[in-house]
Amino acid sequence: MNEMKLENAVSLYDFFSAHQHEALTPEVLADVSMSDMIDEFSLLLFSYRQEHQMTQGQLAAKLDMSQAMVSSYESGSRNISLKTLSEIAAKLGRSVSLSFTPVQVSIPSNPILTDCNFDDIASAA
Repeated sequence: MNEMKLENAVSLYDFFSAHQHEALTPEVLADVSMSDMIDEFSLLLFSYRQEHQMTQGQLAAKLDMSQAMVSSYESGSRNISLKTLSEIAAKLGRSVSLSFTPVQVSIPSNPILTDCNFDDIASAA
């Protein structure tokens, strides 16, 4: 099987549309989930900066990191560890909340992928 990449996927729908002929393995779902989390963090960091009328340089100084690092987090081009996420949140007076719930993938326009359940995929592997 070809290795699947999320680099060009804009959304879950785009990803699944591009790879509908390939199996939805736990590894693929983990990649999609990680991409979604990175996107969400990027948006939250950007939103915080905008709400506080800060430049990337000002936010970088507050976080004790380079402006280039802030830029890479905002653009989603850099992964973030849970430790770093926690440190950033603390410096911004925020908390981090995680959930660990069953994955439900539902793409109505494609009957092959409709209502895929992570538990079903894991037990079939």
